[in-house]
Amino acid sequence: MKRIEQLIQQADPVIREVWRTKREIMTEHGGSLDSLFVELRSRQAQNPRLVKSKTREQNGGGNGG
Repeated sequence: MKRIEQLIQQADPVIREVWRTKREIMTEHGGSLDSLFVELRSRQAQNPRLVKSKTREQNGGGNGG
């Protein structure tokens, strides 16, 4: 089985950037997804126009059509 360092070296540069960003974000939240979601909900509450609400049709709540 390959070591994670080998996988990182072989990965595409874009993938490595995604992984690096993920590590930074999780480090900021002590590895806690709960902490991350609290922050995301706070940001959403401060900027509600950035969140698109689904309509009933998009949620599957249409009139059987």
